Amino acid sequence: VDTVVGPDSAGYRAIDSDSPGGPTYNWFDISTIGIQITSWTGTSDDGYATIALPFQFSFYDNTYNSVNICTNGFVNFGATSTAYSNGAIPSTATPNNACYGLWDDLNLTSSGTVHYYFDTPGSRFIIQYTDVPFYSGGGTAKFQIILKSTGEILYQYNNITGATNSSTVGIENLGGTVAVQLIYSANYLHNNLAILISKGLLWVEESPSSGSIAPAGNQPVTVTFNSTGLTAGTYRGILAIVSNDAPRSPRNIPVRLSVLPSDVREQRGTGIPKEFALEQNYPNPFNPTTTISYSLPTEATVRLKIFNMLGQEVITLVDAPHAAGYYDVRWSGNSNRGVVVSSGVYMYRLEATTPDGKILNNFKRMLLLK
Repeated sequence: VDTVVGPDSAGYRAIDSDSPGGPTYNWFDISTIGIQITSWTGTSDDGYATIALPFQFSFYDNTYNSVNICTNGFVNFGATSTAYSNGAIPSTATPNNACYGLWDDLNLTSSGTVHYYFDTPGSRFIIQYTDVPFYSGGGTAKFQIILKSTGEILYQYNNITGATNSSTVGIENLGGTVAVQLIYSANYLHNNLAILISKGLLWVEESPSSGSIAPAGNQPVTVTFNSTGLTAGTYRGILAIVSNDAPRSPRNIPVRLSVLPSDVREQRGTGIPKEFALEQNYPNPFNPTTTISYSLPTEATVRLKIFNMLGQEVITLVDAPHAAGYYDVRWSGNSNRGVVVSSGVYMYRLEATTPDGKILNNFKRMLLLK
């Protein structure tokens, strides 16, 4: 299930790897290269260890030079806590000022390890819980809480067995009044899942981001999109406009960025086509790459999507305005999540919306053989 949560009032939002535009699950095991925590303040059932960070970490408008790693699946900053009974967030009850990777009653007394490691090339501090048993209900948890120098937080879940529906996942501020909660004691976590929590959107920025406007005045705001480093897919967010004008509620303006695959070649040929057309892909059958061609007699916003035979979307290849002309798009058999699809019959559908609101669409089938 696609999951996007937030933003909270501080601007933090979360998106998981099951969602278009979400992070890529990429497990980097540190159990053999990291430093193992063997001494806990408290016990190895309910304890914590304070570890210096290799960089200043910004969290809810404060910066920290150290982190408290708790045996019960969370880390926090400043005040310490070893709370084993997880709850819904936000809550003024401790723990607060925390990153809840998998807050649950975990027990390191008999087995399981916790390591930490500074990945210098990635400028990220990785905390890994390896095969840590749940205190009750059976099963173990192998997951990571990753703090990035940019202020981003990444959770990764490698192997969760047993009590998969009894934890809290999210972040919370110092006062316990603001939080991003992905789940509280319900089914959600699964193996090979990644969750990215960040403040604002890295692919879009507004200028100015704040200011004063005189009564009856106005202020132009420039919104800039940047696809650098992004994988193909559709990225969605909210531009929130708030003010001290109490009678007017905050305005949330949806923003969307469509990033085309790197193997898309824009326009081919010259002249203006006489009619709208979607060609049969070539080669067909194909392995691993095929080309889809289409023609537009007028400017239009084009959406080119590929579906499996169950009608499930595999990938959006194109979602952008076009001038009139001839176009080629190459598909390498990957999904929106970057996964290579299996052999089979797929359907590709082209929908073009012209400036006058007319919608043109067509679809064809193709065969991927490996």
